[in-house]
Amino acid sequence: MLTKLNPNKAPGPDKIHPRVLKEMADVISSPLSGIFLKSLSEWQLLIAWKIGNITPILNKGSRSSAGIYRSVSLTFIIGKVMESIIRDHLVHHMMENQLLCDAQHGFVPGKSCMTQLLT
Repeated sequence: MLTKLNPNKAPGPDKIHPRVLKEMADVISSPLSGIFLKSLSEWQLLIAWKIGNITPILNKGSRSSAGIYRSVSLTFIIGKVMESIIRDHLVHHMMENQLLCDAQHGFVPGKSCMTQLLT
């Protein structure tokens, strides 16, 4: 998952840039794995991973108009990586064991909001 990070994204509150995580993936993946496993075994998420910095992003138009900005929450990239790993394993387990009905479109590979609307 670390090697798939987009190096052009902004860092989270920890100021660790995704490029650093991506380029150091082979060195930090083992310690991160240990942290993830400990967090899961104790049913506790690191409090810091719940923190986010809210940043305004300009949509279109005049910069002086407050209504054209949308807010984006910059959260810890490492926390998002852990969430992605858990989500991928859950989806894989549910699909492998046929636990999803045909009407399920969210988080299912090859399906989307568009396929849900078309159905």
